[in-house]
Amino acid sequence: MVLRIRAVLFDLYGTLTYVENPVSDQEASDFLLSSGYEVSPQQFKASWAFVAFVDYPRYGYGGWRSFARAQA
Repeated sequence: MVLRIRAVLFDLYGTLTYVENPVSDQEASDFLLSSGYEVSPQQFKASWAFVAFVDYPRYGYGGWRSFARAQA
């Protein structure tokens, strides 16, 4: 089975869901590497920070739906 990732959405500050056992940066990196995407834990963490502090607030999106629509 080939997994093709088309998008990664970040749930900033737990506003969309509650995760009892969150995935660490290392676990996310391992999953992406096993799926053919070379993303280190540091790159994953940096991308989360970029989305959280730069991209999302830059355009004043009213919520995640409008943000996701703009990225599609």
